[in-house]
Amino acid sequence: METHFQDYLTMLRVERNVSPRTFEAYQRDLNQYLAFIVKKGVDTLGEISQMHIREYIRTLNDRGLATSSIARIFSSIRSYHKFLSAEGIIKENPTLVLTSPKAPKKLPEVLSETEIAAITKAVDESSQFAKRDKAIIEMLYSCGLRVSELCDLKISNLFLDDDMIRIMGKGSKERLLPVGGRAKTFLNDYLIHTRTGFLQKTGSSSVFLSRNGKPLTRMMIFNILDTYFVEAQLKIKGFINSIKKAINPKSKMGNRDLGILELLEYHNCSISKLLKIKIKELPNGWNKEKRFTYLNRYIKEDRSEFLEEENNNTNRVFLNKSGKPLTYLGLIKVLKNYIGIKISPHMLRHSFATHLLEGGADLRFVQALLGHSDISTTQIYTHLDKHHLKEVYKTHHPRS
Repeated sequence: METHFQDYLTMLRVERNVSPRTFEAYQRDLNQYLAFIVKKGVDTLGEISQMHIREYIRTLNDRGLATSSIARIFSSIRSYHKFLSAEGIIKENPTLVLTSPKAPKKLPEVLSETEIAAITKAVDESSQFAKRDKAIIEMLYSCGLRVSELCDLKISNLFLDDDMIRIMGKGSKERLLPVGGRAKTFLNDYLIHTRTGFLQKTGSSSVFLSRNGKPLTRMMIFNILDTYFVEAQLKIKGFINSIKKAINPKSKMGNRDLGILELLEYHNCSISKLLKIKIKELPNGWNKEKRFTYLNRYIKEDRSEFLEEENNNTNRVFLNKSGKPLTYLGLIKVLKNYIGIKISPHMLRHSFATHLLEGGADLRFVQALLGHSDISTTQIYTHLDKHHLKEVYKTHHPRS
């Protein structure tokens, strides 16, 4: 089995020229599938039947995998057996009469221009990463980039004198994208004032770098967006009170988390500044004022228990359950869970497409900008704004 599997992987890499991430997904999915088949006592590929495949799909379902994940895995299995059949390695393809699990199609979630502006505004201008992060947010929204495309963007792909960038998309398909004035300004600002400092450590050709000069990863981009999204939400009037209602004060971390929100309301400061507060820097009368009820409970009842876990004497107010000072990303994760709203870089891509169509852009034009091979993928954005669709209908149809 191993020889044919390696032949299939070579075909994916050489003939189909799939992206590295797609290749890894196929390899992972099929390794797990073939391990299951071997455990069932199957010795040759020709012995694999529809029954084996159905049983494997059931095990995936029993593990609680999402329908979309199971559909992706089944697609990998079907592709592999199609290859085996075409090469004459097996006589019959057992996947031909099997149907893929159908996940209900969800409309993409879209942010308004105001919400995107609020996320950008939440960037701390005093941070060494401010110019980089503003450029990242603007490039995701103004150019409609996938996260992988942003991470893979090289200096040689920038043609800013012509207001264009070259993107290597899915399946190694190249496309040229225009860069708007705001995105160009933010990008140039980062390249001139920030990137050169990061670059001295590695000499990387990637556009977006970490403080160590290494290319940013997908997870880093997600964390960056999470951070500013949460900061932006906390600035909305009344939002902190709505989060308070989602916190159970009787839970292990309830008093701490409610105490954090009490101090955020009082100081009206950023999360990073809040986490640096020490016991002696708490407001006068914090242990008597009603506005600090949960902060008082946390310090008197819970904080000392957390300290015992690590046996340290840190004077930072807010600790994690291991007794160490609560980190910035740790608190962002906590607050994000309470907020109950998911944010992802792909939402900025969805917003890019939706706002173009709402502005009257042609669907084929949007398809080209997004790098969709099939226009049906782009068409989902036409279902997002019912009000806009009605307006277009009333304006252009003679029977409206």
